[in-house]
Amino acid sequence: MTPSTTLSICFNKKNSKLILQIDFSQMDTKTQEKFLADLFEKALQKIYKLIG
Repeated sequence: MTPSTTLSICFNKKNSKLILQIDFSQMDTKTQEKFLADLFEKALQKIYKLIG
């Protein structure tokens, strides 16, 4: 199986939409992993604040 070079995330709740599409074709694996770790860490922090 060939890994995908894009990540798509869609969110829709009460007419709010979040569509995030990231192209990883120009990133090496280490950079991809750091980028995703930072992205999801920030997202989780915001979620915890909302449900806090």
